[in-house]
Amino acid sequence: MAAMAETVPAVGPLMGAVPAVFIAYSQNTSSAFSVALFYLVFYQIDGNILMPRIMGSKIDLHPVVLILSLLIGAKLYGILGMLFAVPVAAVYRVLYKELWHSSDEPRPTETEQ
Repeated sequence: MAAMAETVPAVGPLMGAVPAVFIAYSQNTSSAFSVALFYLVFYQIDGNILMPRIMGSKIDLHPVVLILSLLIGAKLYGILGMLFAVPVAAVYRVLYKELWHSSDEPRPTETEQ
């Protein structure tokens, strides 16, 4: 369930953590606290450090641009906007490079083709 919830940005980790905390709470309160603390630390590291760097390196965008695109997507369209924010930012990056900076790169000559 946590893996399925992870597909929804921002609220997905919370949706995945709640059942685990409730199951741990059925055992005892210290287990529930430990599970909640684990999820808090794990998702803070994952969401704020790992994911922006990994996604940024794969789609050639700076992590700050990724975070800003997620915030803008959330403000404009909520959860659905966050889900599509990174792909839209990547498309804008490609269009920007192709339409405005395509003449910056040297074109191959006939002998190089």
